[in-house]
Amino acid sequence: MFCLNHQTPVCVSTEESKAVLLAVEDLKRDLCRLLDGAPTPGQEMPAICIATAPEGAFGVMPPEKYESFAVSVSEKGVRIVGSDALGTIYGIYDFEEKCLGIDPMMQFSDLFPACRKEICLEDIFYTDAPGCTRYRGWFLNDEDLLTDFKAGGGTREIDYPFYDHVMHPDVLNMVIESALRCKINLLIPSSFVDIMNPDEERLIRAVTDRGLYITQHHVEPMGVSWFSAARYMKKQGLPENVSFLSNREKMEEIWREYAKRWAKYRNHVIWQLGLRGKADRAVWKSDSTIPMDGASRGAIITDAIGTQYHILREVLGTEDFASTMTLWLEGAELYGKGYLKVPEGVTVIFSDIGQDQMFGEDFFATPRLPGHTYGVYYHAGFWGNGPHLAEACHPEKMRYSYALAKGQNSLYYSILNVANLREMHRSAHLNAAIVRDPDAFDFDRYMRERYAFLFGNAGEKVLRETRRYYDAFADMGEEAMQYLCKRDNFYYHRYEKLPFKHYVATDGVFRSIARDLFRGRERLEVDCREGLIESAEKFEALCADWRKLRDELPENAREYFDIYYLLQAEHMLCMTRWICAYLPMHRVRSEGGDWKPMAQTAAEPLRRILELRKIAARGKWQGWYNGDKKIGVEALIRLTTENIY
Repeated sequence: MFCLNHQTPVCVSTEESKAVLLAVEDLKRDLCRLLDGAPTPGQEMPAICIATAPEGAFGVMPPEKYESFAVSVSEKGVRIVGSDALGTIYGIYDFEEKCLGIDPMMQFSDLFPACRKEICLEDIFYTDAPGCTRYRGWFLNDEDLLTDFKAGGGTREIDYPFYDHVMHPDVLNMVIESALRCKINLLIPSSFVDIMNPDEERLIRAVTDRGLYITQHHVEPMGVSWFSAARYMKKQGLPENVSFLSNREKMEEIWREYAKRWAKYRNHVIWQLGLRGKADRAVWKSDSTIPMDGASRGAIITDAIGTQYHILREVLGTEDFASTMTLWLEGAELYGKGYLKVPEGVTVIFSDIGQDQMFGEDFFATPRLPGHTYGVYYHAGFWGNGPHLAEACHPEKMRYSYALAKGQNSLYYSILNVANLREMHRSAHLNAAIVRDPDAFDFDRYMRERYAFLFGNAGEKVLRETRRYYDAFADMGEEAMQYLCKRDNFYYHRYEKLPFKHYVATDGVFRSIARDLFRGRERLEVDCREGLIESAEKFEALCADWRKLRDELPENAREYFDIYYLLQAEHMLCMTRWICAYLPMHRVRSEGGDWKPMAQTAAEPLRRILELRKIAARGKWQGWYNGDKKIGVEALIRLTTENIY
């Protein structure tokens, strides 16, 4: 047995990498908070000793060559040994979780064990290795709350309404620490990152300083979005002709200049290749010179990818670099038909359909070719017909989808869209556990242990109640899903009977329906009102029961339950009530009737959301909803009451 107190020294060589030393500082911080005092510096024994040593140290050997670690606790002290920097970092945080009871999502859950004078640990020895997925990532996409939460991160020059500000480094560090605690090794730290802007380059440096890999959004091949390229030309006094076809020489120059900047972080970069247009649309949507036929389009994108690959070989001076090509929307169709080809060694990424978090027909029909590895891009959050401010991806759906990916030899790489992360942190934690090896993942055990960790003896009951939450979402049906796939260029896939709802009504679905109706956009009118009313009734009953349930929870877990369970259920209740009232109100308005009395009633649930949010926006989280633009509750109130969006 070994007993920790505030005098227990933490020993680590100053020769360790910056990333390891920063993780050690987190350990010291947490020990200080946990043991009511700062650890004593020095080399006295017994101590917590940390080392990166592939061949072992202190008589302790990590099991694998990369990202593995061993932890030993005995009367001699604690020994944490990693095979490399990430292995050591994972070992430090894993020791905190398993031996000290510290939640890996503590930066967002705000759960932390009670302070005490001493912690006595039984002798233990265990090892851990990364599993089957080489790259395991999170993507902060459509991150409206993260960017506006804390001022001072810097500004952006971008002709797009949602990305004026750069995320503050302190906010990003919360995400980075959470990723490392979950054994994630890859981040996309923001949408539309432009390394030429020093404020945005700080995001890249923050990620790589902590030992993580970094990659680029699929709209930013070579780190260059349409906006970045246009800005580059504008600063040279040139027309903003972002076209590989008609302005090839300039595009190659831009890719090369950006590659040189990104190459400063070369050991940590996974390069994104491809050719896309403005925002997140097909390249021909913003370049009218591109021909209409698929063969020509595929050939142009193939040429661009080959050119980018050649530039990288020149800039990096090697072919030993990691790269990906994401089959998103039009990419899947062109690749599936054989029109789009990528160099050998490039990892090809299949995407789920963001609206329903299921893979489309392309995932099943496209052959896996020799010379390539394959991976997946999966959505816990999806702005536009998908979840954004409340969890809606059924845990069993995620497990099911990742098992399919493993079975299709498509799990060399995984990136999870977590939007603003805070609201999606349960999905992020679950995904980090699944992705290590879906075949070996014990879903039921994970759920039982996770809920016991969060809620103690009440964990089983909260877990049962959580299943009610996912059951309360209205099923939008296969007809709506087929329509969206056809409209948005996804490949619809017909699944056999599933143990969960396929396409459900989320907050993003409701916002999208209202926006489309306002704009007069053609939309499939599904007779879903009855299902929505039933959904509202289920959420209402759930919220009533959960208000009583919170009194049965451990006191330190009640605020967490309020924010991440009850508030999300009430958010969905209010959004569902709103759309149930908005649909008939819009019909009366479009027919020239007196809609204004109906509008005030319809807006009440939205005003209720603004009140409910106050519980989640206090203390360190004050200002969390400053940037709510994607769901945009205040904008929806104006849309409802004033017919302005």
